[in-house]
Amino acid sequence: RAVSTRAKEMTNIKVADNGMMASIAAPWELVQEKIKAIPGYVAVANKNCPQQTVIAGDSKAIPAAIDMFNKEGIQAGAIPVSHAFHSKIIEPATVPYREFLKKIPVNSPKLPIFSNVTAQPYPDDPDQIRELMAVQVCHTVEWISGLNNMYAQGVRLFVECGPKRVLSAFATATLADKKDIRVLA
Repeated sequence: RAVSTRAKEMTNIKVADNGMMASIAAPWELVQEKIKAIPGYVAVANKNCPQQTVIAGDSKAIPAAIDMFNKEGIQAGAIPVSHAFHSKIIEPATVPYREFLKKIPVNSPKLPIFSNVTAQPYPDDPDQIRELMAVQVCHTVEWISGLNNMYAQGVRLFVECGPKRVLSAFATATLADKKDIRVLA
């Protein structure tokens, strides 16, 4: 229910500009520095792995960023999405989603579950968990830090449950220097 409601609230918001997203074949630190030169709103949306970053922003700024990166020899391309997820453009979705989350039971995790917002385990307080779930829609996904923090806390087996192998590829790339892990999809 939480996942489907989140998707519904993110796609149903009415904003002046739904924005766009793009994949950049470069580390997030480089991307973050370079997008400062782009007029308009552009932000790092997903820190996926050392070789790939996703940006989100307004519909005029993202094509300009794609063009800039490609001209510099850095592969960049638009991602077909309805809105600029994980950016301030989608922030209005947090209001109805936060209200929905108040209505469902949330318990303290029995095992550590890492938040993509903090890259740390969710806290024990259900209200703090709900808040992190709500702001995750408009916050940068801290995938690299999360994987490194999981490894530091002893995780050695990473399993992707889903229709594709994208996240397992990111995990393999991020933890490439770790010889004691297993990544499965």
